[in-house]
Amino acid sequence: MLFLEASYDMLSHLHNVAGVVTDYGGISSYVAIILREMRIPCVVGTENATHILEEGMVVTVDGNTGNIYMGFIEIEDKHI
Repeated sequence: MLFLEASYDMLSHLHNVAGVVTDYGGISSYVAIILREMRIPCVVGTENATHILEEGMVVTVDGNTGNIYMGFIEIEDKHI
């Protein structure tokens, strides 16, 4: 899911997403913390992702590194 900025009002919709990318926000924002607790990968504060990514594109969001890859990539989660 692609947002300019994720907000508290959107939390009920976030149960249905595989990952979140936002233009604004930081890793200590409320939504970023909740997404980590929900184990949903997120990359926040990209500044220009909504201009580069288009709705319907398949991307892989690596919340550990902050990288966004084109297409589907298997990422092994080493965090237990």
